[in-house]
Amino acid sequence: AERGSNGEIFVVTGGDDGFVKQWQLKGSAATLVQKLDGSPGQISCVAMKLRAGKLVIASGASSGAVWIWTDGHGGAPYYFVKAVNAIAISPKDELVAAAGADVSVRFFDSSGEEIAPAYLGFEKLIHSVDFLPDGTLEGAGPGAVRFLDTSRLSGARHVAALGADVAGVDFLRGGELAAGTSSGDLNFWYPESDSV
Repeated sequence: AERGSNGEIFVVTGGDDGFVKQWQLKGSAATLVQKLDGSPGQISCVAMKLRAGKLVIASGASSGAVWIWTDGHGGAPYYFVKAVNAIAISPKDELVAAAGADVSVRFFDSSGEEIAPAYLGFEKLIHSVDFLPDGTLEGAGPGAVRFLDTSRLSGARHVAALGADVAGVDFLRGGELAAGTSSGDLNFWYPESDSV
């Protein structure tokens, strides 16, 4: 969700129909703002950032398509070899990261142009990607969380071996990271530390 300049709250969703929808929330009511044609297939992940009056929306699909729109306008999609599992937009710039079932993470600008492919060192499915406030990308997958300095787009750093598939990671306001695993554990640590 993102908060607009007048205090309105925006949410973006994706579904089996291949459409990405932007909603405006007021109280308990949701109003459809725009419907974007996102893919010939199921939308598997969406992300949204509102920055300096520009709304960037990105989606990934089971067909392998990555779509990126800025203020409702988008270019041609980029296609992974396999499905897209996770997508995120950097808080520092308009960098978009998409993780595919081919275990790669690829980077795009807000116009949808691929900047550089990068791999986080996973041998299996990447479950989630997200950006820390400083622009560092985190990727979660089988048994580990890895971080990538996006200013160089190289050199993934292994941070935590968690022993089970990591379903997702989120950055908490206090500076900690929280990771949920397939074994039902919830782990907390600081990005500067390798210990959980």
